Amino acid sequence: MNGLGVEDVAEYFDTSAETIRKHYWHHSPHHQQRALEIIERR
Repeated sequence: MNGLGVEDVAEYFDTSAETIRKHYWHHSPHHQQRALEIIERR
């Protein structure tokens, strides 16, 4: 959330980026950011 990528976080916590995305990404305030941007363009 502070400029770190998923890969950086996964490395820090000694896990995979897939695990971070699958189990934790929905807690991020940016989780649905791309979908929101697309919807707001209409």
